[in-house]
Parts: sequence; C-alpha cells; structure tokens
Amino acid sequence: MAIKLAITVALTPVVLFVLVPRLDAAAAADQLFTESQRVQLVIAPAVASSLLALNVALAVYKPHWRLRRSAD
Repeated sequence: MAIKLAITVALTPVVLFVLVPRLDAAAAADQLFTESQRVQLVIAPAVASSLLALNVALAVYKPHWRLRRSAD
C-alpha cells in the first residue's frame, strides 16, 4: 500500500506540471515536430501509463506473506 501511495504522490505533480503543459503546447502547435520533440512527447505518457499500470497490478496482486491467515 505504501508503494502505491508513493507512486501516486510522485505521479500526480508530474502529470499536472509536466505532461499536461507539454501536451497542450503540442496540440496548439501548428508545425511538424523534430525527432527529439516527438520522443519527449512519447516518453512522459509512456512512463505515466506504466506507473499507473503498476499501481493497478499492485492493487490486484496480493503477495502471500501480506495476507491475513485465519486462525484455525
């Protein structure tokens, strides 16, 4: 749970302050992008999507040592 919280806390400002302005600028631009500009526009969403997928995987996968066992 702490890992998911850390990912979410780190990802939120990155998305708000880095990804959104870059995508807004790209949408408003009326030009062709260079190769390095295109790579930058792909990396940020890819990292954000990967971290969100990791959050989902951590929410679904429960390691056996973290589960409560019934007292039989």
